[in-house]
Amino acid sequence: MKITCTYNFKTTTIYSIALFLGLCVLVSCTSKQKTGLPKDLMVSEHITKEAIAKSWNLLQQGQQMAEQGKSIAEILKILPDSTLVQTNANTLLFHIKGSVPMLVELPNNNSKNKKKYKGGGSRAIPLNMRSSYLTATYTSTLFNEGSENVNILAYEKGEDKRQQKKALILSPFINDFGNYDDGILAKKYLEKNKNYNGNVVFKSKNLTLKDFQNFGDYDLVHISTHGIRFCDPVSFANGGIEIVSGGDSNYCRTLIDTGIKHGLDTDVEINTFLSENPELRNLIVIADEQISLRSSFFDYYYSNKDLSDKIWVFSACELGQRSDLATSINNVLSNSHFFYWLNTVETEDAIKTFDVFYKNLITEGLDAQKSFEEIPLLLKTKLPSEFNDSIKTTTELIHLQTGSPRHGIEIIEMWHPEDKKPITQDVFYPVVGDFGDGVDETLTLKVQLKGYTKDEFEAQQMTISLKVDDNMVLSKQSFLPSTESTIEVKDLEKHEYGVEVTINDIPIPDLGEKMKITLTAYIYLNEENFSVHKERVTIKADGVKATMTGSGNTMVLTFDDKRRAQKIESAQMPSDAYTDDSGYMYISTPKQGWVKMHVGKFMGNAMPMVPIPANPALNEMVSSSGTNSGMFFPITQWGLQFRKVAFENNTNFKKQLVNCDKAEKCTKFIGIAGQESGVTALFSPGGRLKELNFNGVKITYEYGDYTVILPEAKEISLGI
Repeated sequence: MKITCTYNFKTTTIYSIALFLGLCVLVSCTSKQKTGLPKDLMVSEHITKEAIAKSWNLLQQGQQMAEQGKSIAEILKILPDSTLVQTNANTLLFHIKGSVPMLVELPNNNSKNKKKYKGGGSRAIPLNMRSSYLTATYTSTLFNEGSENVNILAYEKGEDKRQQKKALILSPFINDFGNYDDGILAKKYLEKNKNYNGNVVFKSKNLTLKDFQNFGDYDLVHISTHGIRFCDPVSFANGGIEIVSGGDSNYCRTLIDTGIKHGLDTDVEINTFLSENPELRNLIVIADEQISLRSSFFDYYYSNKDLSDKIWVFSACELGQRSDLATSINNVLSNSHFFYWLNTVETEDAIKTFDVFYKNLITEGLDAQKSFEEIPLLLKTKLPSEFNDSIKTTTELIHLQTGSPRHGIEIIEMWHPEDKKPITQDVFYPVVGDFGDGVDETLTLKVQLKGYTKDEFEAQQMTISLKVDDNMVLSKQSFLPSTESTIEVKDLEKHEYGVEVTINDIPIPDLGEKMKITLTAYIYLNEENFSVHKERVTIKADGVKATMTGSGNTMVLTFDDKRRAQKIESAQMPSDAYTDDSGYMYISTPKQGWVKMHVGKFMGNAMPMVPIPANPALNEMVSSSGTNSGMFFPITQWGLQFRKVAFENNTNFKKQLVNCDKAEKCTKFIGIAGQESGVTALFSPGGRLKELNFNGVKITYEYGDYTVILPEAKEISLGI
């Protein structure tokens, strides 16, 4: 530690020198401190009523002088010589031992035509004219939640809940900044993202100290407020003794204006409040009406917390290149990002900068480091600024990073394989297969990946995994370069960064009687970091409808998978007929009404009513897939059994992508050789059979919640 002393014997009292020497001893004996942070001399080991009363009376007197147009130099004269002070052009910070630091502020003369800045002394509304955001007593004003409603979903860290991210946005001076408040901008971007939707807490009034104590509960924190900076060294009021600690005269103290009205009207109330909350004596600064936070506030509440994977944006000016606040926050964060302004910044400039930043972070999915780097220089550096409210200078957005860069969103999102939209809870998701037959089903996974170019995904060798319920059905699958026929990769439309990956025919264990499954998709950025999207989806439509046409005839077969029943309709039949999975066919007779007979016993009579076009190639494909077509629902079950992979692996078929009635293109297979000649099969983007043509017969397939009720029927025996 280093103490630099400049004596002015005309004004220096013996008491001041004695106190100064005492401070020298204190500083020399207390050398242990945070890295890069000098000793703060404006602290009190204990609070006394006498010191509080003296400080409060001086604050009231000094603020009254300020509003009467007196200068900082004139206000300094009312302070006792032993008072520690720091000043800037518009504010006077003073501290009397046994009290808390207090702040006198000169009225601001901003007019409507003058540009508004974020920074000390730049409030657009004079202190004595501001509307009171808080009307409760001082204890509830400072710590209790206000009346502003917020909506916070249940949240916890971990793989399952990490896609439900939380953001806190505090904009206490929205009346100052108006539509240029960048907190409003942050809210707009975050609320549109699925990870934050419903989890964005935005507060512009009724703020409490608890709001500033709970940053650790949020993934992203954005504060749009004023910063107050003091770069002049601490000195004695009227004593001419300059105290520099740490040997660094340009180290600045920065205060964060909370916008909180403390509601403390007397020194007795202040003393009571600090007696009940003694830890705050060295954490806050009290002004005539409001409270500001010192860097020690963040040290005290966050030093012992796990603050990893955070993004903090303090859109408050004058934190400075050598700021105690920036140093404190840099000390408490790990694997995180902190953004702040070097000097005062015009609100119009700040909102333009953060518009690009949040577009990069939320819309494009870039990590926070790259989101900052991709902001054009003219929007983040050499912006017009003012020092001490008069000296023209420039400002810039500063980025402090601890550890590796992190993303603000989950950069993987599963999309419906047949519709151009993300999947959501309980949406119907197509799965190919006959559930309950003991044979694997298959599905198509389509994901959109953001934040990287195609070259970056390939260079970093990122991989994709998929879990169905508790089964990992796809494990760290490479997708670039795309060499496998079942994997398709293309650039995202309307995005500079990102790709869309489609992986077809992923085998999954037989789903049995399940109606819903949980899909969890992962993108592994490296061995340690990944992003995730998890949804529970409906997988089982209750039926299939097959419409078979040929030789001028049409037959409609409707299959109810839940009841394992099928209805047969045809103009060539005297009435509708039904089949069940026990091998019975139900027909209506003029004399006996509904009767049922076993197809196996009456093959000759039954089969002409359900003609099955023969094609050896198709029969072999069903058999080779390991499925059981059965003789009771052959045509409709083909819709559940045929898979694209069976056609892709058959060299006698040619594959084409064609337009169809889906948002995405369908896949068409055309038989070009052998027994497959003349056969065509059309599959939807989700991998389900949509149309089959062979031997002059066309079968079209639809999938939905079809209900087939078997009639009450009398079983008839052979010979009747």
